[in-house]
Amino acid sequence: MKYVLLMGRGIEGTGNTKYAVEFQEYLEEQGHQVITIANSDKKWGREKSHPNKIRLMSFANNESKITGDCLDADCVFVLSVPAKNYDWFSQDSFYNIIDELSNNKVKLVYIQVDHKMQSINRNFYSDVAYVDILEKFDLVFTHSKHCDFLRFCDNYGVNIKRILCASDLNVGEIFGLNFDKYKDIWSDEKEYRTIRFMGRSAGWKGPWLVRDLHEKYFKQNNYITVLEGIEGSIGTVAELYKETKPARIPRDDVKIMLNTSDRNNLNAGKIEFERNMPTYILPPYDNTYGMKRLAKSMFGIELLLLDDSILSDVYEYAMLEIVAVGTIPIFRKRWGEKFKINDTSLTDLDTGIIFMDENAPEEAIKIMNRLSENKELYDAEREKVFNFFKRYFDSKVIFERIMEVVNE
Repeated sequence: MKYVLLMGRGIEGTGNTKYAVEFQEYLEEQGHQVITIANSDKKWGREKSHPNKIRLMSFANNESKITGDCLDADCVFVLSVPAKNYDWFSQDSFYNIIDELSNNKVKLVYIQVDHKMQSINRNFYSDVAYVDILEKFDLVFTHSKHCDFLRFCDNYGVNIKRILCASDLNVGEIFGLNFDKYKDIWSDEKEYRTIRFMGRSAGWKGPWLVRDLHEKYFKQNNYITVLEGIEGSIGTVAELYKETKPARIPRDDVKIMLNTSDRNNLNAGKIEFERNMPTYILPPYDNTYGMKRLAKSMFGIELLLLDDSILSDVYEYAMLEIVAVGTIPIFRKRWGEKFKINDTSLTDLDTGIIFMDENAPEEAIKIMNRLSENKELYDAEREKVFNFFKRYFDSKVIFERIMEVVNE
């Protein structure tokens, strides 16, 4: 069969791009022909962060060509839509493509991965002139029955033909990872007592909470903490600098290394991290290099700071990658309490995850310290968590279930 994946927002280099890469690889492994087309009407700084086979095309200038490619498909999956601040021609062309496919009875599926209303309101269909595009999809997949996307649809009176959440599919989420392909980069030479955050500087991912925990707890326990993927953008200024005028003066709890030379030295393995230092702040990374560094790190960390109603139905690709590369994850305890497998909270299962309560992290740090000093125990725990995640969150599990529903 032939499938087309459309990325109306372009190659953002975030989890959405990772989804496109993983989904295309899965479908191709099943013997299908897959074309992934991303909008080039806006450029993104992380465009080359993931190795991919995505075609970059201007939607504004190639409406007929893209429509033609899609008309030949058995199903078109929309993985993202233009933002409402994109050029009007880009937005209008995207709408026209979907409208033409709908009129020609091409099966249309929207994979909706935005968590928060703030993100959803940036999508071009939050303009009432385009909101009816949602009614053209035959099927929409989204996180949960409690998500902001459903609230958005209620607010606009959108009547989607069929919408399914992860729980409807009996899976943990609507995206998966091919865990086995990461086994080749597993490392037995771990960086002693090193904690890595790999991701973006979005506050809800918890990078600044990790920084604060390092300053108060991790550093005193002889840990090195590294935050990779931090943009030197306006949104991060207050988290990195105590003064900005007349010159920027870094905060005392960060060691900022955001220059191009820092990135090059990092990829070349020329940066040596020292103990009893503030949290190291490093720039956006190439995923291939970044995963190899994460594989050598003793621990990986992400502390999702989302509302309880969202936490119960969400995980991030960055969380899956921590496990896939063979390091031990530190995740927020509240997430583990809310996220369930077969109606049982992760905190009540023997998963190998270290759950950290940000208000009382001492117990988690005791576990970290014990694992740091016992290689046999460490290896057993990382195998345990890898096998657990592969059983429930592998691409073969998640995408197979999605395709079963698509092809009903």
